[in-house]
Amino acid sequence: MRSEMHLGWRLPGERRLSARRRAKRLAAVMSCRLVTVGPATRVGDAADLAGEEGVHHLLVVDGASLVGVACEHDLLLAGRDARVGDCMNVPFCVDVGAGFAEAAEAMRERAIGCLPILAGGFLVGVVTRGDLRRAGLPAEAVAAPTCASCGRDEHVRLDPRTEGALFCLDCRERAFPSVSEDDVGCAG
Repeated sequence: MRSEMHLGWRLPGERRLSARRRAKRLAAVMSCRLVTVGPATRVGDAADLAGEEGVHHLLVVDGASLVGVACEHDLLLAGRDARVGDCMNVPFCVDVGAGFAEAAEAMRERAIGCLPILAGGFLVGVVTRGDLRRAGLPAEAVAAPTCASCGRDEHVRLDPRTEGALFCLDCRERAFPSVSEDDVGCAG
């Protein structure tokens, strides 16, 4: 586990936090209200649920297992009749004992805005950039990643074709236009 000093900031009045105190702080800011859908859920129904519940991220579960995370933008791009399992992202989870800095760094490195929280392998909560910001982290510690092309900070994603560069969905689509199966000779 990385220390709070790794990112070069401290909470106001904070010197050093023990691992126990850091864990309490992360547990204190996470939301225990989990809004879940199944991978076979219709995207339109999932989007309606997110709106009704006032959440931006839905946790996708299959039985008792977390299998994905879908944000409202993922749902919007997929279309209302698609299935959530077709547009969800593989979840990156942190342990409830993780510190603020570890959570913020994981979000920044993976260009994600939500981390499911596990305790003993069980899903117990979720923490977002907003939760960490409200907990007192400086804006730069939890800032959304920016697009390498246009500088926007909305819907920025990693793409394996970009060799680690981050691009917003608009710039990525311009750089890598969709190719139909007919264009690459895969049609039967």
